[in-house]
Amino acid sequence: MAQASVTVKHENNRETQTSLTGLEIETMLKELQKLKKDISELTNEKNQLLEKNAKLSEENANLLEANLKLEHSLENFRFDIEKYKDNAEDIAFYTGLPDYNALLICFDMVKDAAEHIEYEHERTHPGIQCGRPRCLTKFQEFTLTLVRLRLGLLEKDLAHRFSVSRPLVSKVSRAWTRFLRGQFEPLITIPPREVLKLYMPDIFKSFYPDCVIIVDCTEFEMEKPSALNSQSACYSSYKSRTTMKALLGITPSGALCFVSELFPGSTSDKEITAQSGLLDKLQPYDQVMADKGFNCTDELASVGAELIRPAFLVKDTQFSKERNQPQQDCCQFESTC
Repeated sequence: MAQASVTVKHENNRETQTSLTGLEIETMLKELQKLKKDISELTNEKNQLLEKNAKLSEENANLLEANLKLEHSLENFRFDIEKYKDNAEDIAFYTGLPDYNALLICFDMVKDAAEHIEYEHERTHPGIQCGRPRCLTKFQEFTLTLVRLRLGLLEKDLAHRFSVSRPLVSKVSRAWTRFLRGQFEPLITIPPREVLKLYMPDIFKSFYPDCVIIVDCTEFEMEKPSALNSQSACYSSYKSRTTMKALLGITPSGALCFVSELFPGSTSDKEITAQSGLLDKLQPYDQVMADKGFNCTDELASVGAELIRPAFLVKDTQFSKERNQPQQDCCQFESTC
């Protein structure tokens, strides 16, 4: 087919010559109209999608706001020691530590090691998430344990306070108690003698300058064992119930410096003193202050230490003035500590 020159008139009234046939131009115009229609439909579809996207964005913002409110409500419901960070008295009440900074210092000391803490038959590893996500952070578990040790709260009570299950409270408190003992036990020791003298109260310097420790046994009530021989071993005639017994010691300035293992309640003070390891920490000429019922003079003398305690009234009806004054001084020190 021979091609003819066709004049095409544009929308701006300009005319151009083309070698295309009229049929080809008509086909192209139809395709152009179809493309314009497709563009129009796509534009409408795009606008509809933009409207849907705007609605979804609005719904997402509302959901995020609702989620934040729920998280805030959960945080307010769950016990949070940080609420009391500006009140040292409340921090001391719940944790036994003097203030919030001391609490953070103690946690920072164990934070890295806590990544390896063992929960019964389970062990956590840094960077590896085993099982379900933890309900509590490490700091919350640390706080829970301190609150339980300080106040002796029941597991069910703590479960409500921290919004977790009672078995989880039991699991966390047992694991952290073992863990904290291993971390902090080396800090409980009798300081060097020069340090003791540096912080010793003046009244001790005047009357008992060589006193390094004030000791006494304390008992903790326990459930009655099922075995009869264990019941007999743990029965305390002093408390009239089954107990476990420990020897505690503080420095003249009042710092805890010795804690023994637990012994059955029927164990005597002498046996505990001999088996607790206290004698290994004493030096010749050290003075040990105790109540008058703590009769371990020979055990302390075996390592060259001296026992300071109020004297017993044996035959006389009352102490003389000369004998009474040292007893008053000794009792005054014990009541102060």
